[in-house]
Amino acid sequence: MFSRSHNLQINGGVFTEYNGAPKRVGIELLLDAASPSAFHNSGERFDPPKCYPNTRSAILTMITDWIVGKIGWEQYIMWLYGPAGAGKSAIAQTIAELCRANGILLSSFFFSRSDPGRNNVRPLAASLAYQVAINLPEARSLIESVVESDPAIFQQSFQAQFRALVVEPLMHINKLGIFSRSTPYLIMIDGLDECVDANVQRHILETAAALSSYKNPVHLLFMISSRTEQQISFSFSTSAFEGVTTRIALDDTYQSRADIREYLERCFFEMKKAHLQKGLIPTTWPKANDISLLVEKSSGQFIYAATVVRYISSSRYTPMSSLETILGLRPTRNGAPFAELDALYTDVLSRVEDISATLRLLGAVIHLERDPSPWFLKMFLSLDEGDVTRLLVDVFSLVAFKWHRIQFLHASFSDFLSDPDRSKEYYINPATTWTEFALVGLGHLERYSVDLRHSLGFINRLGDTLLHANPTDELRERLLHTPFLEILFLCLEADSTELEFDTVDFKIALNNLFLVLKTSSLRFSNAEELYLHYRGAWDEILRKQLAQIEFDTVMAAIVASIHTDLHIKTLCNILEAKFGVKKGILLGEQVSDIGISLRTTIFYNCYFEEYRNLMLGFLGDPLRAGKYLFDGEKVAVLSLILLETLTGPQLLQTLNTKEVFKTFYMLPDVIPQSGPTEDLIALINIPVIRFPHDVLDPWEDYNYNKKMCKKLVQAFGKYLDRFCGLVPIGFRITIAGNDKHDQVSYYYDTNDE
Repeated sequence: MFSRSHNLQINGGVFTEYNGAPKRVGIELLLDAASPSAFHNSGERFDPPKCYPNTRSAILTMITDWIVGKIGWEQYIMWLYGPAGAGKSAIAQTIAELCRANGILLSSFFFSRSDPGRNNVRPLAASLAYQVAINLPEARSLIESVVESDPAIFQQSFQAQFRALVVEPLMHINKLGIFSRSTPYLIMIDGLDECVDANVQRHILETAAALSSYKNPVHLLFMISSRTEQQISFSFSTSAFEGVTTRIALDDTYQSRADIREYLERCFFEMKKAHLQKGLIPTTWPKANDISLLVEKSSGQFIYAATVVRYISSSRYTPMSSLETILGLRPTRNGAPFAELDALYTDVLSRVEDISATLRLLGAVIHLERDPSPWFLKMFLSLDEGDVTRLLVDVFSLVAFKWHRIQFLHASFSDFLSDPDRSKEYYINPATTWTEFALVGLGHLERYSVDLRHSLGFINRLGDTLLHANPTDELRERLLHTPFLEILFLCLEADSTELEFDTVDFKIALNNLFLVLKTSSLRFSNAEELYLHYRGAWDEILRKQLAQIEFDTVMAAIVASIHTDLHIKTLCNILEAKFGVKKGILLGEQVSDIGISLRTTIFYNCYFEEYRNLMLGFLGDPLRAGKYLFDGEKVAVLSLILLETLTGPQLLQTLNTKEVFKTFYMLPDVIPQSGPTEDLIALINIPVIRFPHDVLDPWEDYNYNKKMCKKLVQAFGKYLDRFCGLVPIGFRITIAGNDKHDQVSYYYDTNDE
C-alpha cells in the first residue's frame, strides 16, 4: 500500500486495505448473461427483415386482434409457423416494433442458428429478464435481488430461471396491484427451430405452457414463430397446449402470392426512380409475364422475392440484365444471384440424418412423377413402411404432405438441387437419377411387382425417362427384356373404373417411347436393333388384335381413314347410318356400344405424330400388314362411302354441320388415292354430281369455297381419265342452293393442272 513512500510518519487512525474489483450490481450480472444481439432492436441485427408496406395485412391484423383481446386471452400462446423463407421473422419483427411503440412488448428473443450468441438456450432467460427489468422499473429491484443473492442461477434450467427471474417478480408486483393493466404484455420468441437442441426447444415450449398452472398467473402473451420441425410440431400437439394455443399457418390462405406480387411491383417501381442506371430502364420494364413468373417461382415464400429484389437492385449491372440472369436468359455473372436462398437450402440439408437416401427420394419427387404419393414412392423405391416420412422429416421446412401428395414448398428448391454450382455436395444429377429410375421402373414391370394403378406415372413417362437417362448397356439390356408393350395393353384393357388409363394415355406413351427410340440423341449401342425390337413387338400385338376382327368393307374404310384427316367419330357416324351397325375396335373385339368403341379403338385419335407414323408404317408395309395393307382399293371403299353420304338425302341426319364441312373439304385429297372400283367409277362417271348446299361452310371465305369446289371437280375428272380414259362431256359438280333455282356448277377443265 505504501511501497513507494519515503520518510512517511503516521500517528493514529485505522487503515484497511481492500484488493479486488468493486461488487457488481444485479443488472450488470444480468446483462453479462444475456445476449443483446437477440433483442428485436439490436444493432447487430441492423436492418432486420420487416413486412413491406401494404403486404401481410391479413396476418398482421389477425395477430394484433389476438394481442388486444378480440378473440379472448384464454389462448395466450400464438404459434406462427411456416416453411423456410416464408417471412416468419419479418412478421415477428413488424409485430415487435408495433408493440414496442404501443408499450406492449415486454421482451423478445430472435434465435439464429448461425450466431453462437443466440442459437442456444443459455442466454434466453437472462435476455428476457433483462428486458423486463428495463421495461418495468417496478420489477427491476426484484430481479436484481434474485441475481445478486444467487449468481449461479444462470446455471439452472431455463424453466427455473424463467420462473425466478420473470414470473415470480411479475407475480409479486401483480399482487401489489402495480402490474394491473387492460392489455397484457407480449413476450416474443422468433425462430425457435434455430435453437440447436431439439430437446431444449420442447423445454422452452413446456415452460410457456406451464404459465397457466400458477396460482397467481400474470397477464402475459407469448408469440412463438418457427418452422414446422418435428419436435416443435409434436410439442404443440400435446395436451399441455390444448385451450391455450392459437395458430397461424403461413400459406396461401392469407394471400401470400398477392402480397409478393405487390412487393415486386412496388420494388420495381422504386428501382425506376432510384437506381443508378435508371435512365436505361424502359418504361415498359418489367413485363407482366416476368413478374408472374417470379411470383410463381416464389411459391408463396417471401425469401425468394426478397433475394430477387436484392440482386436486381444492385448498381453494378442494369436491372434488365440482372432480371434476365434471374430468369435464366443469360449466364450467371460474378456473385451468385440466389446466394441467400442457397444458404438456406444448404443449412436445411446439412442437418439431414441420412442425406444420400433423402436426396434419392427428393430426386424421385423432382423427376419421377409430379407430386407423387408417399405410397407410390414407398412401392417404387422398395422402401420400408414409414421410410418416406423418416427420410423427409428433416426437410419438412421445404417439403410438405398435401392431400396425400408430396410437394416442394419452394419451386426454386428443385432448381437448387439440379445445379451443381449451387448445391455442391447435395447436387442431384438428372441423368444419373433418370437412369436409376428407368432401371428400377423397368425391373418392376418385368416382374409385375408393382400394382399397375400405381405404375402409371412411370408408364406414361418412360419416353421422357429414356430421353434424359444415360444410354448405358445395362439400361439397353433391361429394355430388351421388359415386355413393356404387353403391359401397356394390359393397362388399356383394364377396368377403367379402377385404372385411369385410356386410349389417349396409351398413344401418348407409345408415341413418346418410339420417338425416343428413333432419335439419334439417344446413343444406345446398336440403337436400331432396340427400335426394331420394339417395333416387332408392336407389330405382333397389333396383328393379334386385328386377327380377331372380321375384315370387311367397314374395316377397309377404317384402315383407309388413318391416311386422312377424317375423325374416327365422324366415320363411325357414317358407318352406323350406312350399314345400320355400331362398330369399332376394342383391341380385338367387335362391340355394339359406340361410346366404348370410340374410347378404346386403336384407330381413334391418330394425331400423335410418332404413333401415326407407327400405324402408317405398319399399314404401308406388305410384309408387316398382310391383308391390312393400305392400298387404293381400300381408299376407294372409303371414297365411295363418303361420296354416297355427302350426296345422299339423309346427310344432316347422319353428320352434324361441322362434320359435313370437314368431310367435303377432305374429298379432293382422298379421291386421287383411290383405286379403280366399279362402284366408285359408276358413282362418278356421270355428267353432273350434285351436292346439297350444306356441304359448304357459310363462315368460310367465298373464294376458299370456290377453290375447294374446283379442286374437287378436277380430282374427279382426273380419276375418270386415269381409269376410264375419258371424262363425260360437260362433267361438273353442282352445289345446290337454298331453292331449286339457286345452284352453282364447277366444270372439269383439262387445262387446269
